Amino acid sequence: MRGIAYRVSIAELLGGEFKPSEGKYDPAFVRIGLKEVGRCNVIGTIVAENPLVLDDGTGEIKVLSFAGQYAKEGEVARVIGKVREKGGERFISAEIIKPIAPEWLELRKLELSHKTRIKEIRM
Repeated sequence: MRGIAYRVSIAELLGGEFKPSEGKYDPAFVRIGLKEVGRCNVIGTIVAENPLVLDDGTGEIKVLSFAGQYAKEGEVARVIGKVREKGGERFISAEIIKPIAPEWLELRKLELSHKTRIKEIRM
């Protein structure tokens, strides 16, 4: 069974505490608040193709894909994959890279800002 692909911002992925895998059944993850994010669902603009770099307005992260799924520079894409770190650099090991309409980026920004406001209210 696959883990949840959490909808997060790149800033959250880069700012969270990374815990590397300690074995076959203990996957790597980034701790974001109370969540352990091993798989992520990120929407952003492709700002470079080689290596693939995704920018969602909060930060930039490299995306590695071995399946040959790519979007072109300037396109908005949804990336679903596992969070990894090597040599102190965090990246997404992509399972899916799918070009989507630019309006989805704005919707995701609203969705994540709403999630942040709910957290602030609960505190």
